[in-house]
Amino acid sequence: MLTFGYIQKGLLFTSPSQQQQQQQLVSSLRSSLSRVLDHYPPLAGRLSTAKHDDGSVSISIDCNDQGAELTHFTAHGVFVSDVFSPFYAPEFIRSFFPLSGAINHDGHSALLKKIVICEVNAW
Repeated sequence: MLTFGYIQKGLLFTSPSQQQQQQQLVSSLRSSLSRVLDHYPPLAGRLSTAKHDDGSVSISIDCNDQGAELTHFTAHGVFVSDVFSPFYAPEFIRSFFPLSGAINHDGHSALLKKIVICEVNAW
């Protein structure tokens, strides 16, 4: 079986100025994710392996609503400059990507889609 690491991306956006706007943004993102998953149920599933009588194996996606998650947290004491200033990404950045080190086969027990909203302090 070929194994590949999960595709992980980090995007930085400016934060809304008021706490209420931030809460509305996170709520809107949760709602949008839910609507997207209604249209694309495989994104919310987990991998499933079936062994057949002829010795072959097939891998499919079990659309069971257990494969996607959205998490929101604030990284207190972390500034945007902490992320951009060093030549190499600091070690704490790994905590923003909880599926680091996961490979495709891990999708049997791990999430297939993990969305993390992390708030950091301005410059």
